[in-house]
Amino acid sequence: MVVLGATGELGARVVRLLRAAAPDVPCVRASRRGRDGTRALDVRDPPPAGLIAPGDVVIDVVGPYTHDPSVWVGACSQAGAHYIDLSERPDFIARVEAAGAASPCAVLSGCSTVPALASSLLAEMIARAPAGDVTTHVEVFLSMGTRHRPSPGLMHSLLRPLGRPLPGAPSLKAFRARTARTLGNGARRLYGRFPCADLGLGCPARFWSGFDRAPLVWALSAASLLLPLLSDRTLVWLCRPLAALGALLGPLGSEPGSLRLERHRAGEAADVVEIHAPTRGLDVPALPAVWAATRLVGVEQAKVRALSDVVSAEQQRAALTGAGYRVVAPPSRHGALGS
Repeated sequence: MVVLGATGELGARVVRLLRAAAPDVPCVRASRRGRDGTRALDVRDPPPAGLIAPGDVVIDVVGPYTHDPSVWVGACSQAGAHYIDLSERPDFIARVEAAGAASPCAVLSGCSTVPALASSLLAEMIARAPAGDVTTHVEVFLSMGTRHRPSPGLMHSLLRPLGRPLPGAPSLKAFRARTARTLGNGARRLYGRFPCADLGLGCPARFWSGFDRAPLVWALSAASLLLPLLSDRTLVWLCRPLAALGALLGPLGSEPGSLRLERHRAGEAADVVEIHAPTRGLDVPALPAVWAATRLVGVEQAKVRALSDVVSAEQQRAALTGAGYRVVAPPSRHGALGS
């Protein structure tokens, strides 16, 4: 296996989880500068000859996913290797899907909490609904604990969409709308509307992102008025000091994170599933890629395009529970702030 971006916050977690899940499978840790004992590989350049072979798995964890994915997706296709990334960006996911459309191997873009894990569990909820129980829309609520150390890449992924038009709804701007939910454990969380790739569920989907501290959500909502005026280069420059500030303020936050999924139908209360991470919340985004990689490595000609084609929703829930996370279905109860 090859992990691109292995020294980043998520990349290091992917490597650690891979070693625990498949200790006998060789793993090449790669980064652009080749520091901390990693191999120097630039995601913008084709892989060197002989690096990847049939049945290998390449995991791209090079956030904030602004590079051209077709270079490595194409190389994987030609080598008979599988490609996985953890991007949440709809534009990047669309480019990966286009580049890997003809690949005879697995091409799994967005293989993280959102969209892969969320879409798998929501699809299961929809499939289990009684005949005639029509799903009108689904909603995804991701809340992150602020005690975790943010990286500049994660900071850029969070800030870049703020104030920009949402895919499929250009009149709506990211984080201008807010809503709140009371979770099954009694905690109340505030969220801002965030862009999301198509979940492939045949119904409208809304994605909301938030934190354990409501003032941070309000601050991001205010920032959504200013950030679209900045160039991307300026934003990249700002993300490093902002990540350092976030690390300093981390002790004021908490560690628990959560993912809440709602299936809505006309005139009825929503069906709800929640995943609670009391600790190690940032491992959850890394786990879907690890699950898929450990099942695909050594397998040739596995033309799959969705996480659920490799790991079923039932297996995903079992894996989360086995890793110490709580998967619950609390009664629906919520209130909204904003529109």
